[in-house]
Amino acid sequence: MKPAPRILILVMLLSLAACSSMKNMTCNETWLVLGPLGLFNCNKASGTPFTKLAEVPKSHAVIYVYRPFSAIEGLSAPDIYVNDQLYGELQNRGYLPLAMPAGSVSLKIKSMIGTYDISIDTEPGKSYYLRVTPRIVNVTVIGNMAFSEKELVLAVIGEANATPEISDTKLSNIHKSSHQKDTAKRTN
Repeated sequence: MKPAPRILILVMLLSLAACSSMKNMTCNETWLVLGPLGLFNCNKASGTPFTKLAEVPKSHAVIYVYRPFSAIEGLSAPDIYVNDQLYGELQNRGYLPLAMPAGSVSLKIKSMIGTYDISIDTEPGKSYYLRVTPRIVNVTVIGNMAFSEKELVLAVIGEANATPEISDTKLSNIHKSSHQKDTAKRTN
């Protein structure tokens, strides 16, 4: 490998590592640091800060689909489908609350990197946390160009581990035809 591509890859990796400590910076401040490298944009959720749903029917479970801050795939907002119906798009540092009748819930996440399916068996009155995290799985260097392969990692996380991450999110875009947009009530 030539020295120039090595330096480029090193700068990219160091910049990505720095992103985790930059989550409290404003968009303008972060853009000044990472913008010239094309590693950050301000496509993050801008709705209300995370709050749990209140007044959920006893026969329902709640699934919180959330995406912690990540510079990887920062421009994308994957579409979230619930039982094959478009529910919303999950922006960077965003969350979507799903109050569903207990049982098996089929989720599909469609993004520019691919389509991912997961089924969650839920119980009445319980909450579940599905973390969606993009990551780089491979980097190929051809000449002076670096190409990366990415994937989304879907993981059901326990409430104790999810709480610090989801507390830093805001409500993402819920599809207009979704009945939950009008019926979900929130509490702090």
